[in-house]
Amino acid sequence: MTPLSILDNGVPLKVSYGAALGFCSGFALKKVGKVGAFIFGAGFCMFQSLSYSGYITVNYEKVGKDLSKLLDLDTNGTINERDGKILYDKALDVLGYNIPTGSGFAGGFLVGIRSG
Repeated sequence: MTPLSILDNGVPLKVSYGAALGFCSGFALKKVGKVGAFIFGAGFCMFQSLSYSGYITVNYEKVGKDLSKLLDLDTNGTINERDGKILYDKALDVLGYNIPTGSGFAGGFLVGIRSG
């Protein structure tokens, strides 16, 4: 296989297309994550202030149990790095579905996450 035949079959174009889509997806996901973290933090501050003032009572034990159930993806009873890996792999599967070059997408996704 000659270098010219590699260019003719469109592999570089597919890899760069996948990488560009991966970068945009990773960049956007990190931005959405930052907004989500801000909203979650602001909500916590609001509920904590209302609780402190006596307007509401928050059952933090139930909140913790429900969040653990939601975030424990490997169902071993603890939230650890394996749960994060499962979430990361699931996100890559969904975002990279049916894209011609998944390796280009994964690389671009990592660069997008790091630069977002």
